[in-house]
Amino acid sequence: MLSSDVQDMLRIVHNADWDTPVVNIRGEHLFASWRAVLNDGQRSTRPLYSFSRQDVLFNDIWPDKRIWHGTKSGGVRAGEYCDGWRNNHASLSAMAGDLRIPGGLISDAQPVSCDRKLIVLCIENMSKYHGDRILKKKRMGEIVW
Repeated sequence: MLSSDVQDMLRIVHNADWDTPVVNIRGEHLFASWRAVLNDGQRSTRPLYSFSRQDVLFNDIWPDKRIWHGTKSGGVRAGEYCDGWRNNHASLSAMAGDLRIPGGLISDAQPVSCDRKLIVLCIENMSKYHGDRILKKKRMGEIVW
């Protein structure tokens, strides 16, 4: 979920899907929609899982509970993003949002030195049909992961 010199965060998800819920790997709602992510909507208390199935908010592997995004209000790229996310020099910075603050993931973001080890959220962008099917399985009690 990163802005870069070639893409704004708001373009990661097609605008036709902006009202689709954002869910974790278990199909649990994290945000009401992609529009809510971009407009600082309230994040649910559901877990944010790593690829190793650890909740990043409660695991000490990620002591800093901020995420890189390189974005300013509205999902537009901020202009500074660690040399295209390829550089970890302390002299460079990028925008990051604090996961512990309800809402404000983007509007309350602060520039952070690129030598910090922060979280990167990964968004799987799928068709509405596939997403609805996964959520239906979750409601029916089937294990989807």
